[in-house]
Amino acid sequence: MEIKPSEVEHVENIGQIDGNPVRILKTVGGFWMAVGRPKGKKKDEALAAGSHPAVVKYNVEKNHSDFQPLLAKSEALQSDVRVTGFTELLPKCLRQKGYDMIMLEKNEDTTFVLTKYGYEANSYEAKLSDESIDLSKAKKPVAPELVGFSRAVAEAAAIKALNEGKAFVDHDGTRFDAAKIMARR
Repeated sequence: MEIKPSEVEHVENIGQIDGNPVRILKTVGGFWMAVGRPKGKKKDEALAAGSHPAVVKYNVEKNHSDFQPLLAKSEALQSDVRVTGFTELLPKCLRQKGYDMIMLEKNEDTTFVLTKYGYEANSYEAKLSDESIDLSKAKKPVAPELVGFSRAVAEAAAIKALNEGKAFVDHDGTRFDAAKIMARR
């Protein structure tokens, strides 16, 4: 993939790998990408990408143990977004294919993100209401081989609901008891 300078809205250093700078860039369309030179490589390459800088930074930290983050100076990167890993809820077959799942939380907004080798593959948005967490439809249609992602999202949403004192997970007009979802694990 080639990104032209006219397509880049913002670039900022976020750290180093093996003494080489790691930069995060935001395209005009809102896509975020981390670029750097991993150890043993001769030129920069994409390290992670996604729809949110927290997803990108989380994946760089996870996939590059020698990544040394800088303190964020920009408002975009000094976010109050909490990132929680839920990869263990994915079926083993998806984990073996390089998939991870994380949850981004900011106030009442929650997003469950599926990544593959650090790149965003799909996501579900969720909002807290009085007694439930309401899941949106997946950002993209869920391919048959990713059906375990939907189940993992339901389990992660149930965990989130119960932690927030909510009893239900709502999706597509159907209400599911969060405790019963967890009992099936």
